[in-house]
Amino acid sequence: MANGKVLVTGGEWVHGGFLQGDKGGGLYTAGSVGTGTGNDGGKHPRIHMPIIIPMEDVELYNPESGTWQSTNKMSEARRYHTAILTPEDKVVVIGSIQVETFSPNTQTWSSLGDLTRNYGESYTATFLANNKILITGGRIETENGYRGLDKTEIFAIN
Repeated sequence: MANGKVLVTGGEWVHGGFLQGDKGGGLYTAGSVGTGTGNDGGKHPRIHMPIIIPMEDVELYNPESGTWQSTNKMSEARRYHTAILTPEDKVVVIGSIQVETFSPNTQTWSSLGDLTRNYGESYTATFLANNKILITGGRIETENGYRGLDKTEIFAIN
């Protein structure tokens, strides 16, 4: 973001993993402007972690000072989401069907509406010059494994 901080949003809490500090180990995957993953040093490989809980937690990381700051949570927990930084220095988060925006100045979230469908995971979201977002692809889990999606949508930011 323009203030130099990185917004880390949601992710998954697996067997006691947390975003901030070492509070019990585990594994987390966090979506952000770019994405990051962390682990507990290999003590609990992913294959042995039966509990995956989506998270609504949000933190700001200041790379200059190396500090983390908790901020207001998203309106719903997410684990397969994406985040886009707009030219207005707001972060748009897309996950499940809901789209919301984070304002770094006020540290508040606002709903932007819903997509027409759930794109599952592995979709792309691209900010377009006309204040719209192109969402395409994705995959969903079925009883026979994963199925790729051949859907595309343009979402207008109001």
